[in-house]
Amino acid sequence: MTLFLIVISLLSAVFFSGGLVLSQVGLRRSAPLDAAAISVPTSAVMFLILSPVAVDWRGFDWHAVALFAAIGLVYPAAVTILNFVSNTRVGPALTGAVGNVTPIFAILLAVLLLGEAPHPVQMIGLAGIVVGMTLIASARLRSHPGGTLWVFAVPLLGAMFRGGVQPVLKLAYLDWPDAFAGALFAYLTSASVIWIARAVHGGSRPTRADLRLFAAVGICNGLALVTLYLGLSLGTVTQVAPLVALYPLFTMVANRVVLGDRTITPRSAAGIAVSVLGVGLLLSV
Repeated sequence: MTLFLIVISLLSAVFFSGGLVLSQVGLRRSAPLDAAAISVPTSAVMFLILSPVAVDWRGFDWHAVALFAAIGLVYPAAVTILNFVSNTRVGPALTGAVGNVTPIFAILLAVLLLGEAPHPVQMIGLAGIVVGMTLIASARLRSHPGGTLWVFAVPLLGAMFRGGVQPVLKLAYLDWPDAFAGALFAYLTSASVIWIARAVHGGSRPTRADLRLFAAVGICNGLALVTLYLGLSLGTVTQVAPLVALYPLFTMVANRVVLGDRTITPRSAAGIAVSVLGVGLLLSV
């Protein structure tokens, strides 16, 4: 695994966590669909502006575009709304922690669709990351009454969608291996779906503060997606997915700095240590 691939994958994790924490601030006064109707189109506009110089249009392929657009129906459209709903119910730290199962879905589907066989040491490292993130999640779970545990199905479903699209993206790259093109068409599809949903459902008029805040969320999420796509264009799902899944660690740090959350328990600290060990094993191959 090259240093550039490691950096790109970790950058994706950083941007994911940034979007989670910033959205928590705005979701105190905005509905998830209203927030998504700002953040997702912002990302789409960003990629449209960059597309003349960032996309290699010489490789244009209709089959790849169809797959990129199909992916966009699920991610970021559905995943963004699920994350926002989860954020309002359980907060960014726990939303991120429950999302640690993303690489499990990604790698299982990669084995089925792409025939990617992880190295045994990679599997041990992946297990370490999942165990570590689970410890962090369980520490957060203790602060929620049992009657509300059903809400954890929301971030879990988001993790399943986010992990499932990664191997499908690799199939699209067989025809057009361009990360920016993938992000562009995925976000154009997602923005269209969310605007249609908001037009049907209705929504409140956003304030200027909300516009600025969720535009920043959109930039973070857009950068997270394109760095994820870039990582997948350079490496395998089994290499990239576990590193991106470390975003709950960055979420904890950002949550502490931005929102003043000081609740790092011994169990959370143990989860961090086990996760770091898992990353070390993953990168040793």
